[in-house]
Amino acid sequence: MNYCILSCSGRPGSQSYRIALMLEGELRSIGAAEVTIAMLSDLLPAGWEPEDPATGSPSLRAISDACSSADALVFVVPEWGGMAPPVLKHLLQHLTRGQIAHKPGMLVGLSSGAGGAYPIAELRAFGFKNSHMVLMPHHVVLRNVEEVPTTRRGTELGKRLHHALQELTIYAAALASVRPALLDLRATYPNGM
Repeated sequence: MNYCILSCSGRPGSQSYRIALMLEGELRSIGAAEVTIAMLSDLLPAGWEPEDPATGSPSLRAISDACSSADALVFVVPEWGGMAPPVLKHLLQHLTRGQIAHKPGMLVGLSSGAGGAYPIAELRAFGFKNSHMVLMPHHVVLRNVEEVPTTRRGTELGKRLHHALQELTIYAAALASVRPALLDLRATYPNGM
């Protein structure tokens, strides 16, 4: 199985990237064949990308391609003023051509304080309607993220992360067998409801 971890901060060198690296190590420990980390901070900083990823920046094409080739995705989502970051919402507008359709996605919320749950709720409410991604029921919120060590093995949080990534692997294997038929059906109604 191939995985794409999306570090969803618009800032380079962010806590999201640090946690993405930690999750990459966890995925490799459970046998992931390939893990790609896509950094949303590489997208155009001040403007919106063109609608079609094929005509967008090289960074948008690279992230779209990484999502297309992945069997499962992990979104590391920092809380920005109680919301998901604008750069993630912008990316989701570009992942509506089947790149992540009928692939499992896991949400990992981050907060420098006691928050982190609002972006998860926001994304569960409407974040993946037109992409047709399948969000796992299990998600993880890392609060006081600056204090989270890069290894959590043996801790309750480490066990929960490991458990969630194992679930993601099971979902990826199960959805791989039905994805082609679901993509054929998606052609009729590509934009949700």
